[in-house]
Amino acid sequence: MQWDRSIDRDIGNVCNVAVTRESLGDFRFPDPDEPTPVRGPCAAHRPNPDEFHVTNLGFSLFRKGVDPGRHGNILMAMVDDAEFAHALLDRILEYNLQIIERACALPTDAMMFGDDWGQQRGLIMGAGLWREFIGPRYARCTRP
Repeated sequence: MQWDRSIDRDIGNVCNVAVTRESLGDFRFPDPDEPTPVRGPCAAHRPNPDEFHVTNLGFSLFRKGVDPGRHGNILMAMVDDAEFAHALLDRILEYNLQIIERACALPTDAMMFGDDWGQQRGLIMGAGLWREFIGPRYARCTRP
């Protein structure tokens, strides 16, 4: 992805579309077996075993679909091209489950998931679309 930081210097805005319906099958995620997706003390060692260690997956599902697919595009796909939106989120979920499995094999006490579905007064996509596209996938991430 390419990021334009001319408007938002902190995070920036994605200025290209990395994933489309046509390119989804060829899109390559980072290798989940590389050490970079799981960072922090639990990835390398646990210097103080008496501390509570958390592995943070960060923007873990919707935001990973938003960035390469552009914000408006993935939201529109939820309405106009549900098959693509489900396929994209399923690919992200598969990747995340690999990261979760890897992290749980490390000395960690908890997993933390983050995402950005909200606005000041509710969900960006509304409750119905959240229940269809986001909720079931988060449920898979939190199953024991």
